[in-house]
Amino acid sequence: MLTVKDIYGFIDDFAPFSTQCGFDNAGLLVGNMDASVTKVAVCLDITRNAVGFAAENGCELIVSHHPVIFDPLRSVGPDNPVYGLCCNLISAVCAHTNVDAASGGVNDTLAQILELTEVEPLGDEEVPLARIGFLDEELSSGEFAEYVRQRLGAGCVRYTETKRPVRKVAVCGGAGADYMDAAVKAGADALVTSEVKHHQLLSARQRGFCIMDAGHFATERPIVSKLAEMLAARFKELEIFTYKTQDPAAYVCGEPSEPIA
Repeated sequence: MLTVKDIYGFIDDFAPFSTQCGFDNAGLLVGNMDASVTKVAVCLDITRNAVGFAAENGCELIVSHHPVIFDPLRSVGPDNPVYGLCCNLISAVCAHTNVDAASGGVNDTLAQILELTEVEPLGDEEVPLARIGFLDEELSSGEFAEYVRQRLGAGCVRYTETKRPVRKVAVCGGAGADYMDAAVKAGADALVTSEVKHHQLLSARQRGFCIMDAGHFATERPIVSKLAEMLAARFKELEIFTYKTQDPAAYVCGEPSEPIA
């Protein structure tokens, strides 16, 4: 009989929970390590709909990327997915920054989707999150932006246009714009990430560096199917369900113009 502990242990071997960032809250966040598991749902975020999906399919465990409990909870009512997990006796293992940093995790998967070669860790942390590698051919910043949008299925991509071509590329799924200095230092022509702030766009433009905001959802969504595949390969007796969500943001994209007075 498989238990939550078995699935937790497998993830811990692949992406040790001890490597999570200090701000993070990864691990078993709801449930019991000794609870038996026959069906698992894998998702990016544990929402009420995700819990409903897991319950409808008889799942005893949800494995998600983003933590279902991040900020301190002051109350837990029907609108909170934690309430649904408890009511349906569903455990939750959340593997966040430990999977960002892991070999074969979020950022290696992102580099693979963008077809980067010679991929290496980027950064001076003990366990680097970001990656850096090469495109097969040089692209203009505009061409690269469209390439990224298509490869990730992103609704929209924001970027700083540069004169120099893009060949060496750094990636950090999720909010990774703070890696810009490390990317520049490593000789990258571009950094693909998300949640880039205005002052970071200004800094990149001044430096002639292409920083690209492809969206938090688009840069991390691929890890869901990857985790599901890994669990299915390791635990043949488990039934694995993938809960696929749509980007929570809607997009209207166009060329900038003068604002309406």
